[in-house]
Amino acid sequence: MLLLTSISTTLENPLEKKVSLIDYGIKCVGGLLAVPRRVKQAVAVGYDLFSSILAVWVSFSLRLEHVHHPEGLQWIPYLIAPALMLPLFTYAGIYCAILSYGGFAVFIRFIKTAGVYGVLLFSVVKLLNLPEVPHSVAFLQPMIFLITTGGTRVLFRFFYNKGDYRQSNNSRGIPNRLLIYGAGSAGAEIANSIRRSAKYELAGYLDDDPQLHGRTINGMLVFSPDEAESLIERECIIRYYLCLGRRCRSF
Repeated sequence: MLLLTSISTTLENPLEKKVSLIDYGIKCVGGLLAVPRRVKQAVAVGYDLFSSILAVWVSFSLRLEHVHHPEGLQWIPYLIAPALMLPLFTYAGIYCAILSYGGFAVFIRFIKTAGVYGVLLFSVVKLLNLPEVPHSVAFLQPMIFLITTGGTRVLFRFFYNKGDYRQSNNSRGIPNRLLIYGAGSAGAEIANSIRRSAKYELAGYLDDDPQLHGRTINGMLVFSPDEAESLIERECIIRYYLCLGRRCRSF
């Protein structure tokens, strides 16, 4: 009997640990989502900068087959990597997009930007041709950087979906709020569909036409796209529709 109890406990413990780790991850994601957008962006930038430097160190350690202690010109890749990464990722809009709202499209953009970063880093290191820096370091670093930063974003998305944050409002009986980008005929059709749903509530329209800003269409205000960031935070927007011509796509 004692043996069976011991076996049962041994089988259950890994499952309990797995569940507790998932719950912990969901709580961490929930805490990050609760802070202001600027704080989230600062966390993402700080983590990517740290990862770019860490990836250089790991690349050197793998290539030289010992724990790397930078000396002389070997410090240069530690400076080049974050100096290339940050402006490139900022220009690509990586830190403007919220992964939990953008989903797969944002992740594909991240992978493409990381690929461009890898090509630039390898080209710069090869052009400098530093005698103390193997070219393979510049080849390994972008791959390690992509694994650390991309893997973290995949985990974030996983815990976000597990936590089901999009449905948190609806589970309390509060309609989930939406935005429509495009105040034309396609946007009006989507708005009519949303009004018939008890699960969703339209927060307004976004449109590029300055003449429409501040006006109301079917009782809903039209905002400038420049206000999208503050609207998402203030109105707790969980999804938006991009309506161009007669076609709409949700994000």
